[in-house]
Amino acid sequence: MNPDLLTTRLLRLVHRTRSSARLIFGRATGLNELEWSIVLETGRCGALLVSEIANIVDADLAQISRAVGKLTDDGFIARQGSRTPARPTAEGMAQFQKLVRIGRARNRMLLANLPDGDIHFLIDAIDRLVRQVDIVAREEGVLLWEGDAPHGNAAAHEPQRMPLTDARGHPLMMPRLQLLFRAARRAAQPTFRRISGLSALEWRVLLWANELKPIGLSELVRLMERQKGQVGTVVKRLEHTGLVKRDLSRPKNIEIHLTPEGERIATRLDEETTQRDRFFLTPFVPVEQERLIALFDRLNDNAQNLLDYDRELLANI
Repeated sequence: MNPDLLTTRLLRLVHRTRSSARLIFGRATGLNELEWSIVLETGRCGALLVSEIANIVDADLAQISRAVGKLTDDGFIARQGSRTPARPTAEGMAQFQKLVRIGRARNRMLLANLPDGDIHFLIDAIDRLVRQVDIVAREEGVLLWEGDAPHGNAAAHEPQRMPLTDARGHPLMMPRLQLLFRAARRAAQPTFRRISGLSALEWRVLLWANELKPIGLSELVRLMERQKGQVGTVVKRLEHTGLVKRDLSRPKNIEIHLTPEGERIATRLDEETTQRDRFFLTPFVPVEQERLIALFDRLNDNAQNLLDYDRELLANI
């Protein structure tokens, strides 16, 4: 993807912060990424249907159902039946509070050296970007949110009952960035499908393979937030159609490369992303656009420092 785009900066920021959170949250809770994500969302909202959880974390419904079942068996979630909301147990809330404490500490590192004025600007800017994404989605007939129309800010789109703020009273940044990222991805699905002739999972594989050249299968599985078997099937299908090629020389670290045709389609998707990026930024005057890009660059630097810190910390344990 074009490195100058705000969309590219958002993609890298989400990738770095998710990679870092995966290391620390998993070790702190003993849960995998999907499981601690469910614990976090049910802790925030009090009770959620499986379909609501799938919508929030943007994951496969069957995968969410299995994870909720395991969390129920392990005593973190309570349900009266398969069609009833999942509610956190006392143990689930204890894990939730642990995740919140860690999240607040990480938020301080992510926002390191940013004055309050810049943080308030970022929060407002994300809300404005979400509204732009929603406009695109509605033109494509995509409903991003459950229920009625957007309420005008990013936090309103989350079924949140417990506000997550830092010591200065600022909303935690990563949930808002995740919301923006997932909304933009959903809004792109109809157009990207028309351009590429591929399913959402297939074109997402192409974009990640184009962004992280080459990309390992294990890393792709984490980025896709799907089960390994499902991602492997998608990759094999893309290889069969001549869009990717797997390097099987190291079976434990399979790498995925784009073919010339795969690169052509990825380039066309990048062109569409560039057009969308311009539209997303239309509410901002040039000086605001420059400020927003600069702040995303600082966030990316801080996120990389956070990831490096977490890796070093775990390596020395």
